[in-house]
Amino acid sequence: MSAARKKLTRHFLASGRDEDRQGPDGPCLVSPDEALRLTGYFDSQWCAVLCGDIWMVNASDAEAGRTLVHGWEVEPKGREENWQAFIQRANSFASRMIASIATDSLGAAAGPFSPAVSLGVVSEVDHARLHRDRLRLLRKQQG
Repeated sequence: MSAARKKLTRHFLASGRDEDRQGPDGPCLVSPDEALRLTGYFDSQWCAVLCGDIWMVNASDAEAGRTLVHGWEVEPKGREENWQAFIQRANSFASRMIASIATDSLGAAAGPFSPAVSLGVVSEVDHARLHRDRLRLLRKQQG
């Protein structure tokens, strides 16, 4: 398993997206090709890619030269949708979004800048926990 895959596997997961759009280690940025490979890997691990961001990164200084270009989120899992169908829908959508980088002008970046991708990934157990926690928060805010 690549270092990026290990970091992204433990990199959270969508819950931090609402506050600061990154996990405890900061965003894990990978190339579009690696992001596509990771999406296939997450399929095999029964994990769904809930969201992603596309960045333009300065190759000579990744921390100083990073600009958010585009972000996406998958439509929420429906009540009648089983986990396998949701994974297929979410990961297929993520793959299409990532693949569009190659055909978009972002793929032909000039100078030291190149596209990079960060992904928000969740397992079925974590998805259920996130859903439960959101419902608790909503009830608390209403009452």
